[in-house]
Amino acid sequence: MVGQMKIGAVILVAGVGIPDEEMEKFLEMKRPTIFEQMIVSYQRAGVADIALVTRDGMADKIEQTLHRRGVTFLDIESDSFELAVLKGLSYLSDTCERIFVGDIRFPFFQPDILVMMQKRQAELLGAVYGGMFGDLICTSQACARNICKKLEQQIEESAEMAEGTVRSTGVAAFWKQFGYRIAHIEVENEGILVKVTSAREYEERRQMFAEKQIRGYVKVSLAVNRSFFGPGVVTLLTQIDRLGSVREACTKTGMSYSKGWKLIHTAEEETGWKIVERMSGGKNGGEAYITERGHMLLEKYELYRERVEAAAQDIYKDVFQDGELF
Repeated sequence: MVGQMKIGAVILVAGVGIPDEEMEKFLEMKRPTIFEQMIVSYQRAGVADIALVTRDGMADKIEQTLHRRGVTFLDIESDSFELAVLKGLSYLSDTCERIFVGDIRFPFFQPDILVMMQKRQAELLGAVYGGMFGDLICTSQACARNICKKLEQQIEESAEMAEGTVRSTGVAAFWKQFGYRIAHIEVENEGILVKVTSAREYEERRQMFAEKQIRGYVKVSLAVNRSFFGPGVVTLLTQIDRLGSVREACTKTGMSYSKGWKLIHTAEEETGWKIVERMSGGKNGGEAYITERGHMLLEKYELYRERVEAAAQDIYKDVFQDGELF
């Protein structure tokens, strides 16, 4: 696990060329869905700030399959790869020092690869297997901001790009156009190259990679009489802190307004103090902000989560990795 560095991840669902009817089939599959597969892999590597960039109307449907995984949804109107990358990087580059960008069609990377990539201090880093780049990139905050500026300029100059284009170049060619040399890290997981474009392909290849994907996993939460503070609440509070609005934060996290307030009230009842305060006026009839104690709770929870997950992985290795089962 990597210290206090804030790590984010963009999962591109829009702009990757999967038709709506096929996306619906992904949603109908038994767990883990392709969305959950990727999210869990990032979370196992300690990536807490995860944003799914989707086409309009898909966020609610995907959220129903995730069972409060604690992710943010960013919608775009057109099915443009460039717009999807811009939306995700713009959102995370204000708060994250390093940002992963991954395509939903490549869900079979292992969490260990993400941990290795976090430790490298390259401006733009790609994972390579057998001399071939996988569709997984890690960028620094400064690089992400610069790429956003160049994408904004490209989109302004190209009506076609704004209306919706699926990436036609290879992963390396797409990122090199922004003037950066892509550093690379050699990995032993061929899963980074495995592409799926249909629910049938995903199911077939998931069976092939299932054993290799087995990892220890714990969901870290705080409780008094009941669990009240975990990934879902943390994501919601992070959005409130960014947006100054409970309603907008609920929209971004794919939950109803009433459910958002229920989570907040439960946390406040269990702790005995205010976590979110409201002010009259402002956007949507009132602004909201996280209290000082709320900020302290978020910071300490992240420290606690990192240490628990690191300890859980060590225990997993001691117990399971003797070769008897896998």
